[in-house]
Parts: sequence; structure tokens; C-alpha cells
Amino acid sequence: RTLDEIRVLLGAAGVNVRALALPQLFTESLRLAPGAALSVFCPNAIWDRFYAILVRAFGLKGALLPAPYGWEGTRTWLRTIAAELGLDDDTDRVFAQATEPQREQWRALTRAGGEHCLAFVTNREVRRFLGDPAQTFGVPLLSVVEELGYRVEIWIEAGSAEYEDWAR
Repeated sequence: RTLDEIRVLLGAAGVNVRALALPQLFTESLRLAPGAALSVFCPNAIWDRFYAILVRAFGLKGALLPAPYGWEGTRTWLRTIAAELGLDDDTDRVFAQATEPQREQWRALTRAGGEHCLAFVTNREVRRFLGDPAQTFGVPLLSVVEELGYRVEIWIEAGSAEYEDWAR
């Protein structure tokens, strides 16, 4: 359902989606890639080298964007793709129109999220995964959780050398 919604949203902004390589990489998507006006890649520490090879091998115009999670992430994604393609910037109207039916439900859910706190217990090595979409397969984890209204706490084990460094 989500991929269909993204296609419709992009189409309303004037973007023709020829192929999707997600949630799985399909050979057909790779075959169509050279004819694309823009290839959008999600940051991914594992796949970044592959993206670079594709861009060089096929002469692709590529944009590296965190996946369109949350309303702000989706709005930014839509704006950036339209701008990269030189389309008229009508994306705010398109986005507002597409999200209007869910706006009140979104507000209610973010208010409900605000009644909860998510605590991430971590160390220095793992902490970087929380804020870097390239480490979480393109998912901007912390920004999405915060946009959903949740309070976020990041805990680092007290007494560890990592905690002592962080606390300074």
C-alpha cells in the first residue's frame, strides 16, 4: 500500500515512476535504470558502494535521500525529487491535498505519542545507528520517532569509559 501511495504522490507532483528497486532489488529495475531522469537512493552503508557503481556504469543522475518516513520526511523527499527534476514547485499543495484526509488522525496519534517516552540504552558504537539513516537502511529513526510525538531519551551505561567521555 505504501509504495502505491508514494507513486500516486509523486505522480501528482508530475513525476513518472518507471521502476522501484525496493523493497527488493529487481533485475527489471536495473534494466530500466539507464533511461531514468533521476534515480533515488536511500542512504545505506552496505549499499553505498553499489550505488556508486550503478551511477558510474550507467551514467545515472542520482539523489541520495533518507526514505520517506513521517510527514516531514515525505514532504522533504517529494520537494527534493521535484527540484532535482526541474519540476514546478507545487509539492506543498500536492502534499497538503494528499494528507488532508489523515491530518486529524495524525494530530491525534502524535498527541498520544507525546504521552510516551522511548528510551534507547546504548553505547558509543551503537549510538551512531540511531541518528544516521545510512546505518538503518535509509530509515531516519530518531527524527521519525520524534515526529510521531514520542519523547526520546538516549541512555549510555553509567560508569563506563564511554559514559565518562560523553558526560564531559
